[in-house]
Amino acid sequence: MRITGRFVRAALAAITVLPTLISALSDVDKNTLSRQYASTVTKKNIIRFFGGSSTHLEVLFLDATDGLNANNLTWQWPDKSPGSDFQAFTRGVAFAGNNDDILLQGGEGSTTIMENLVVFNNNNWRQAPAIDKPAAAAFMTANLNPLDNSAYYFGGRLLNNHQLNVTATSLNTFRKFDIIKGRWLIIEPATNGIERPGRTAHTSNLINNQVFIMGGVSGFKNASRAGPSADFASVLVYDISTNTAVSVTTLGDIPPARNSYSTALGLDGHSIVIYGGILVGGKDEDKAAPSDVYVLDTCSLTWSKQSTKGSAPGSLNSHNAININNYMVLALGKTNDKDYNFNIAILDMAQWKWVSTFTETEDTIQSGSCKFELPSINATTFSPMNYDDGVMINPLTPVKKKVDSKGFGIGFGILAVVLIAVGAYFYVKRVRNKKSRTLNPRWMRSAPAHTNSGYSNDRDYPLFVYNKELDADNINNPNVPRTQTAFATNDVRTYTASDHEQWEQELNSDAANSNGVASSRNSDIWNRMRGLNDASVISDEEVQRNRTNNGRLVDL
Repeated sequence: MRITGRFVRAALAAITVLPTLISALSDVDKNTLSRQYASTVTKKNIIRFFGGSSTHLEVLFLDATDGLNANNLTWQWPDKSPGSDFQAFTRGVAFAGNNDDILLQGGEGSTTIMENLVVFNNNNWRQAPAIDKPAAAAFMTANLNPLDNSAYYFGGRLLNNHQLNVTATSLNTFRKFDIIKGRWLIIEPATNGIERPGRTAHTSNLINNQVFIMGGVSGFKNASRAGPSADFASVLVYDISTNTAVSVTTLGDIPPARNSYSTALGLDGHSIVIYGGILVGGKDEDKAAPSDVYVLDTCSLTWSKQSTKGSAPGSLNSHNAININNYMVLALGKTNDKDYNFNIAILDMAQWKWVSTFTETEDTIQSGSCKFELPSINATTFSPMNYDDGVMINPLTPVKKKVDSKGFGIGFGILAVVLIAVGAYFYVKRVRNKKSRTLNPRWMRSAPAHTNSGYSNDRDYPLFVYNKELDADNINNPNVPRTQTAFATNDVRTYTASDHEQWEQELNSDAANSNGVASSRNSDIWNRMRGLNDASVISDEEVQRNRTNNGRLVDL
């Protein structure tokens, strides 16, 4: 058994403590630990990592019996080589078998024996008995169901001479391997009749006898190239008990689309927790995903963004997430395009806090208390995605109130008629008011020649000025030959609006004679008004002199 870190062994011998073991890793150790897309299996608090390297087959493991300390980490791996029949591989799968057996299937770069299925037990490798073996593939997912002792596979891409077949499309088939009988079986679940796209580099989690598949790169039969990446707006759900597979829309705060992320089970027994990855699509294409945590409630397929405390580990991709007690442990993978990750990060999911150590190791994940009810495969409520035409609307989607188009049309018509009637009423009223306010030009008040003219803001502003000497009985009338001087200033009078109102009243009361001849009073008024153009208009100063103390005009 080999323990990494020569400096650590020296430190332990000297009974000293280093702040971190990671800094003491040799180049050889780092090369061995450089893994991405590895597979993990945890048994009896021992976390084992399979594959993830094209040069190293060694099975890495961490002993979490007494917990883990991110600042004093001990990686271990066996020195024994399994032989030429077993080679380093990437993008394979591994899952627990009977007793202490661990079953694994090599992906890209492996051998024919490993592409079929092998057993790992106590650092020994052997070929697993298998009947009806499928074609070799990589980038698939596998989940062991303890209820029927079968591993359920989905997706992946076929291999050609132990390497990925670049011309092959993603697989869309479900398969299972019975670990008791050692037999493979192709599953043909009931569907809604629309072609189910294949998936590559996706994730899958088995919860309460249902497999939840999300993310990855899609692909269709007879396609010349890979399809678009699948986002988290839908999840492919395979119900084992009813043998039904349907893609369903998700709800809530849906995370940005990404690849190369990790998943772990939530403590409630029906949630999936995701972290990290590389963003796909949009302006952030190929950027590292933020250090956020999202949770999918599989009972309703509802996403939520989970706030956390403590210091998040930063960007990670193609890494692994492992459930230990209340904790999600993140390990291996890369921090960017070039650098591998040699640290671990620990998220306490009971407090949603990033911590550096834990000691409890008892399993506290609850049994699933709910189950998602798939929509009827005969339903016609679809929500097609660019990566999957057969996505069905989540039955738990809040129902939006539909507007009755006929009732809306009638209501809108009535409202329009009312508005038109009200508008017409106010228009007519405005026109009438405008006409009623039309003034006789004789009544219109003009602006005074001077601001200090002294006219008050009342009914005494002047309308016109006339000479009283033009009266027929006036001795100063120039039309009557006399020797007196005409147009004496004391016979000039300015008439105001109030005087004119009085005239109007007197005119109305003084009707014409029955024979149609105007009265002498009316004739006198008209004769005086005809001479206005010949009269002289007095100045504002003279008007002021003609005012009395109370401001009204009088004859002088």
